[in-house]
Amino acid sequence: FAEDIGLAFVPEYEFVDLYLNGEYAGLYQLCEKVEISESRLNIYNLEEETRRANLRALETYGTIETEKFKYHNINNNPDDIARGYLIQLDFSGFYLDEPSWIITDGNQPFAISSPEYVSKEQLAYIRGFLGEFEEALYSDSGVNSKGKSYLDYIDLDSWAKKYLLDEVFVNQDAEWSSEYFYLSEQDGSIKLFAGPPWDYDGALGNYSASGNVVCLNPKTLISLWRGEYDANYRSWYGELYKKAAFHSEVTKLYKNTLKPYLSELLLSGMEEYGGRINASALMNQIRWYDGEDIKRAQNAIDDALDYAEGYLSDRVAFLDALWIDNTRYYTVSFNGLQDNLYYKYSVRSGQTIEDVPLPLEPDGFAGWYYKDTDIPFDRTAPITKDTQLSAKWNLSLLSWARHYYLIIPIIFI
Repeated sequence: FAEDIGLAFVPEYEFVDLYLNGEYAGLYQLCEKVEISESRLNIYNLEEETRRANLRALETYGTIETEKFKYHNINNNPDDIARGYLIQLDFSGFYLDEPSWIITDGNQPFAISSPEYVSKEQLAYIRGFLGEFEEALYSDSGVNSKGKSYLDYIDLDSWAKKYLLDEVFVNQDAEWSSEYFYLSEQDGSIKLFAGPPWDYDGALGNYSASGNVVCLNPKTLISLWRGEYDANYRSWYGELYKKAAFHSEVTKLYKNTLKPYLSELLLSGMEEYGGRINASALMNQIRWYDGEDIKRAQNAIDDALDYAEGYLSDRVAFLDALWIDNTRYYTVSFNGLQDNLYYKYSVRSGQTIEDVPLPLEPDGFAGWYYKDTDIPFDRTAPITKDTQLSAKWNLSLLSWARHYYLIIPIIFI
C-alpha cells in the first residue's frame, strides 16, 4: 500500500516459516532494514561522505552528551552537510542508547540513524533546521521569525501520505516510536520528508495497554492524540492538521487515492491476503497457543481476520463521514489517573456519546467529571464542543497502585 501511493522507499518483506535447529519456531516477517543506500533509501549518503573525510573510524572519536543531544568530536566534515540525515522519532527512550540523538525545541526526541556518529557541526545543522521548522509549524500564521513558512521545510506530499498511512490503519506507534524522517534535496531546496514506513505491528486495533487504549477505537482520529493535552509536547501531526494546506492535501488524497484502494481491500483484498498465509498462520497458532487442537486454532485465525475486517470497515465509514461528507465531529476525551489520555470518542455534532469506558476494577472509581470541575459528566447531554473529562477516585494507597497499572475498559466501540 505505501509503495502504491508513492512513498520513496518501502522496505520489502516476506513471511517465513522459521526453523531453529530443525525445530519449528513459528511464522515471522522478514524485512529489509531502513537505511540510506543505493538499493534502499537512495539519497545523499552523508555518513559515507563523513567517513571519507576522516582518517579514523568515526566511532573512535570522543562523545559529548547533554540533556538535549549527543554528538561526536569528529575532526572533519564533508563540504555538504545540509542533507542526508535519517532520524527516528522515539518517545520510548531507546534513543538514549543510540550513538547520536537530539531533543528538539518542541520536545521531540530523535535517534539520528544516519549519520550514526554525527559531528558537532552536523548536529548544529539538523538542530537548527528542525528548530526553524517547529517555530513555523507552532505559530498561528505558519511562518517563523525568519519569514519562512512551515511548507518551506517539508515535502507536503510525503507528509500527507505518511499521515494517512498512520491514521487510516491506526498505527499505535504514530508520533511515538519507529517513525522515520529524512532530509533531502528537492528542486534546489532542502526538505524534511516523512518516511520510510516501519513497524506497523500495532495497527488496526491490534494493541492494548493498561493505561491507554485509545487505539482500540476505530471511530476517532488516532495519530493526532499524542500530547493533545500536554503543554510540554506539541504534536507535529496535530499542528499540521490545523493547517489548511496540509488538511486539504490529506482529504484530497484520501478521497481520490485511498478510498478506491480501501473499498477493494474490504471487498476481497483482506480475505485474499489472509488466505495466502493461512497455512503458516495455522502452524504458528498450533505451535504457540493451541497445541494439537487444529479446529480451535483455525477458529482463532478466522476470528482475528473477522475482527480486522470489521475494524477497518468501521474505520472507513468514520473517515468517509469526516473527510468526504465533511461531517462535523467533536472529541470527548477520557483522562485517567495522573490525567493521562485514556480513551476518546469522536461524536457527531449534537449527538450523545454511545458508550463510556469503565475501569475493570471499579473499587474507588467515583466516575467521570468535566475536567477541572466537580461536575459529573452527563452522558445524555448532546455534544456541541470538544470535551475533556477526568476520572475521580476514592482510593486507598493499595487500591491506587492497583488501579494505576490495571485500569482497562470493558466497553468500547
